[in-house]
Amino acid sequence: MEETRRDRRDRYARLPNGFLSVPVERWRVEDTELFWMPIGIGGAPAGYLWMDLADSPLRPEDVVVLYWAGRALEAELGKERVRLETELGVRGDFVDDVINGHHGSVDLLLQRARYLGADLSSGALTVVVDIDDFAGYLGRRRLKESAIQELKRRLSDAVRLQARGLFSNFLLGPRSDNVILFLAPSGDDPPEELAQMALELASRVQRYVKGLLPDLTVSVGIGRFKDDPAEISDAYSEAEVALEIGHRIHGPSSISTFEQTGTYKLLFRVMQEEPEELETFYAETLAPVVAYDSRYGTELVSTLTTYLGNDASTWTRAKTANA
Repeated sequence: MEETRRDRRDRYARLPNGFLSVPVERWRVEDTELFWMPIGIGGAPAGYLWMDLADSPLRPEDVVVLYWAGRALEAELGKERVRLETELGVRGDFVDDVINGHHGSVDLLLQRARYLGADLSSGALTVVVDIDDFAGYLGRRRLKESAIQELKRRLSDAVRLQARGLFSNFLLGPRSDNVILFLAPSGDDPPEELAQMALELASRVQRYVKGLLPDLTVSVGIGRFKDDPAEISDAYSEAEVALEIGHRIHGPSSISTFEQTGTYKLLFRVMQEEPEELETFYAETLAPVVAYDSRYGTELVSTLTTYLGNDASTWTRAKTANA
């Protein structure tokens, strides 16, 4: 529905001890005008209250009804917000403990997961949904802390909404600038189908976020399925590696799986754990080739890249040349 807000005015009712006012927004929907009262907490509207006046003007008694109905709804929204924030905090603590290996025994891990509505006893596959260049986004938008937290909540809600459309057994937890999903098998979602379903979920999340927040993009990393609950932290590590490598190779809005990273994951781990070894390897192997290309204008590095990209085979290049 195409909506264009035209104006916002405060409507008043005279009471024995003073005045009562409510904000009313007038909207045009095609050829129809509607009048709504914004309802929300923390300054940002969470919804709108509509009173059907049957083409009659807004009377003082209607203002009073709107006022108290609005207060009642805002009180309920406040209680719901507290509940959601508490739940997100519990989920975030669980995710932190799992990925850091601080969850205690496997039985305790499974018990906490069941409390949050997921059965991880048959293992899980991990998905990481990460906001691209979140620091740069915040720098451009100059958001206040309340708006930042609202943005994170909306992203978490968006991921949860899309996951519910595909999976019946999953656990979601927010972190600083990303959302982590543990996708577990069920009768409807067998283990062998989780990877393909995770790719579908990643595409849905990206499309939904683009419509919800047009100037924000997310990248997604997907790990391998682990049938042992004790290895779920390893599943997260794989998803994180896939996310980082995918972002480095493909840039923003990437979707990468651990299987697709190939030999990059080996180099990435070396770069993380022993960067000096990678620098030594480069100096002893590639640096002379790069220097030769630079000096003589050759394309040895490009040839090497094509050779390795063709699984160390010259068959395709030879076939192309003969053609």
